[in-house]
Amino acid sequence: MKIWKEFGSSHSGNVTVIGEFDSEDKANDALQVLEDFANASWEERYPNAKAFKEACKTRIPNIEYFGPNDEDFETGVDNGPEVYREGNKVIVTQFRSENVSGFVKILFRLGMKEITISGHGA
Repeated sequence: MKIWKEFGSSHSGNVTVIGEFDSEDKANDALQVLEDFANASWEERYPNAKAFKEACKTRIPNIEYFGPNDEDFETGVDNGPEVYREGNKVIVTQFRSENVSGFVKILFRLGMKEITISGHGA
């Protein structure tokens, strides 16, 4: 059963988050974590942020202290976002929520070089 949690006008928005890394190897590692996080709430992969952080703690230094919290984890998305890599960049797109703080925390912990967030509403 899904319980709906609304975040503003997320149904009509489309947010894109791009994390750039120093190497393609780092981008590959980030791809796996960001794909898991982007779809965690939508696909009910984890019951809460604590379970997500427990699953990622070997890949992300100090995630249990500085990672996404429960508010970050409950993104309120109503679709499965696309997550892919282009060179040393990881792109999350078709993310229909303005709640991107979890992505920012994860990218920061993974040592991203630069982050770009863009989007549009209907």
